[in-house]
Amino acid sequence: MTISSPKRLLVVEDDPAIRYALTAYLSRCHYAVQSTANGMEALGRLEQEAFDGVITDLRMPVMDGARLSSRIKARWPEIFVVIATGDTGVDLGHLALESRADAALHKPYPLERLIGVLGACPRLNTSEVREGGRRSPPPPIGMAS
Repeated sequence: MTISSPKRLLVVEDDPAIRYALTAYLSRCHYAVQSTANGMEALGRLEQEAFDGVITDLRMPVMDGARLSSRIKARWPEIFVVIATGDTGVDLGHLALESRADAALHKPYPLERLIGVLGACPRLNTSEVREGGRRSPPPPIGMAS
């Protein structure tokens, strides 16, 4: 069995509780995760370090997720970008198209859904075959294992 190096994700979320929960869960799913609180901080981090994917909130102070996604795709088109929004009135297809994001989700979403979206991108798929079966993601934080 070959295990590749962890895929690197950047979580961009202004709500500290959500940022912490996403970072902790994705780390348990074998991603190497870092986080920032806004789009400007994220761009600074992206200038200094390589990431395979970015998960960003839509509505944030300083720079929103749509603008961040557009800037990421202009500079680093290979980075997989997921935008999440709590505004159920937002058309996800339109949001992804306008911001050049690879995927968009309405909050709240099951964490397994996010793992499915990330796993659909070959660059971010962390699953490995073990004795004929696939590893599944751990249960969400606070849930029994």
